Amino acid sequence: MDTPASLKAALTEIRRRFDLHITEKGYGAHLGRHAAEHKDVAGTLDRIPTGVGGSAPTGASYVTISAEAGLTSERRVAAGNAIGLTDGGANSTLTIALNIAGQVIGDIIYHTGAAWARLAGNTTVTKKFLTQTGDGAASAAPAWGTIVAADLPVGIADDKIVQIDSADVADNEYAKFTANGIEGRSYAEVISDLGLKTVATDTIWAAAGDLAVGTGNDTAGVLTKGTDGKVLTMVAGAVAWAAAAGGGAMATDPLWDAAGDLAVGTGADAGAKLTLTVPGAANLMNVLGVVNAESTPTWKVLFDGTAPEAVGTAAAGTGVVAAHRNHVHAHGTPTSHDRRITCAVYLTPVSDTVPKWISPPLPLSTIISAEIKSYTACGATAQVIDIHKQTAANKDTNTAATIWSTHANCLSLTNTHYQAETTTFDVTAIAEGDRLYVFSHVLGTGLTVAYITVTIRPT
Repeated sequence: MDTPASLKAALTEIRRRFDLHITEKGYGAHLGRHAAEHKDVAGTLDRIPTGVGGSAPTGASYVTISAEAGLTSERRVAAGNAIGLTDGGANSTLTIALNIAGQVIGDIIYHTGAAWARLAGNTTVTKKFLTQTGDGAASAAPAWGTIVAADLPVGIADDKIVQIDSADVADNEYAKFTANGIEGRSYAEVISDLGLKTVATDTIWAAAGDLAVGTGNDTAGVLTKGTDGKVLTMVAGAVAWAAAAGGGAMATDPLWDAAGDLAVGTGADAGAKLTLTVPGAANLMNVLGVVNAESTPTWKVLFDGTAPEAVGTAAAGTGVVAAHRNHVHAHGTPTSHDRRITCAVYLTPVSDTVPKWISPPLPLSTIISAEIKSYTACGATAQVIDIHKQTAANKDTNTAATIWSTHANCLSLTNTHYQAETTTFDVTAIAEGDRLYVFSHVLGTGLTVAYITVTIRPT
């Protein structure tokens, strides 16, 4: 039935004051406390209040979610491409959200040029990247893809990525640029690439034992191997081979106990101390020597108190002890007229022009023998004595001539020996008044004094 006019007027006032939403269907678009849609009980919207004291026309522009019969210029909300609407109902909210059918986690939304579309996420176990290639004017749809060499700015130019250009590159190799990147090079390959020589094949070496020695800034040369027993040393600022010098730690070696101790080799790489032995009397002398069948030197008595043999028939003798220089032989009946001329000479300095001793004028005679003796055994270098004959006519000049044609024939005291004698001469004749000059031609190792005896036979 129809609503009475008085009741309708009362309800209209109530709707105006309290913004009641009364429609035929029971809902409407809520536009605010004073902007709710007002309809009569018959469902007809008669006015839109804008405040307590006034109303808006039904022909104004409104936004609604559905068509309203009482409005003439409303704008209805509609879901476009990739948009979803969710109406929460009366007195709630209208939710507008991005929505494409089938969308799941990882999807990417892009525009095709006509509509929004969905690019499904990468679901493989391979890491992929978005890739897209345009035509110079317009873009294209994105896609998933892996990075390939063509995607990267590879090369050996500025701002390029350098890549390995070798199938056999390995750890600890050196890098070498190629036209496309870098390749691995072994040590031997680097040497070959640079045209270098290795230490083992360098042309500087001439023989085993040669050494490479710096000769200046960034320069080097070869030091030829030294001879046996030589050591490296510095000579005038350069490395050179030289004989080993003494001293050093040997001076403080615990081997020594007292002054005069000596070190004596007892075998291969072995040695021992030889204690000094002092003679028991003032007129005796001990010397370092070795006799037959001994392997190491010891201190030996050079003189003893035994009287020398009487003069008699010549014999080589077997004694290893020397006689005093002032010894006297007992004389028996002379059996020879030979004359022995003996002198003690200092062997240093050696000279072939300054004599060590000059004999007195000699009688007409023939040289029979020449002998050298020493209280010390000769070392490695032999002592060489040369004897010249100075004629009586030239006694005041130094024109004496050797009695041997070569120095190889001279009187020589060799290694480990105390005495030597020769009976071989190139000149033996002595004229009346001639003299003999004695020279030290070569100094024997360890010798300072020797006794020279020349035996002549007067004629």
